Formats: sequence, C-alpha cells, structure tokens
Amino acid sequence: PKIIATGGWSGGIKIWNGGNEHRDVDGGETTADEVAPLDLLGAKNIVHEDRIMGIAMRPYLTSTTSTDGLSTMVASASIDLSAKLCKVTLNEDAVADSMDVEDDVDGNKAKNKQQLRYNIEECAHLKGHAARLCSVAFHPTGKFVA
Repeated sequence: PKIIATGGWSGGIKIWNGGNEHRDVDGGETTADEVAPLDLLGAKNIVHEDRIMGIAMRPYLTSTTSTDGLSTMVASASIDLSAKLCKVTLNEDAVADSMDVEDDVDGNKAKNKQQLRYNIEECAHLKGHAARLCSVAFHPTGKFVA
C-alpha cells in the first residue's frame, strides 16, 4: 500500500493513504486539475515535546508474522534535541464500515467511531544532541538511519 507520513509542529505523527490520486470526496473520479483528499490512517498525537522538523519513512513495508500484519518504521527529528524511531503496524481490528465524518482537533476530516488502520508505537528515543535536529533519513536498504 502507498502510505505517507507527516510530522507536525505539535510533535505528532500522522499516517495517510497515498493511493487516492483518482478519487474525490464522493468516490467519483477527479480531473487532472483536482487534488484528491488523503485519508487519515494512523496518528500519534505526542511523539516529541516540540516541533518535528524532519521525518522519514523506511523505504518499504515488511511482512511480519500473521498476527502482526505489515509493519514499517518512521524516524523523526525534532527541535526538542531528540530523534525517535516509531514502528507503524497494520491495525487488524480497524473498523472499515463506519462512514460518520467530523473534524478532529487539528481540523482534519476523520471517520468518527472508526479505529485507525495503522498503529504508531515509539520504539527508540535517541537523545544527547546539544542543538536541535532538522532532518533524518533512512538508507535505501532500510537497514540504517542517519
């Protein structure tokens, strides 16, 4: 699946569906001049204590055991002097049939009463820098992060 990770000045990370390029809000086709909306698939509101300045997603999804579904990693860099690694896993219990839509606290459209399709769990807190961090990147193999 195509997914996109974003990091905000609130210190949170969100996962979005990046495969909606031909669908509009009503499910119809979009024209070349229209931008299709992205669906919010996962969120962790407080990852850092301050603004996230850089975020990177591991270059590919990996298959884990059948109970874990698919997983990937997201690395984030913040002005709170730290970097963090978060594991993003498919939420097998997500409810897919709820269509009630309302604004969340950030003003994004989110499906009410629907569990998000991806869980975001912090797995490493890298601290010790004397100044704020501005970027983070994965090696193309996905085995290293800088």
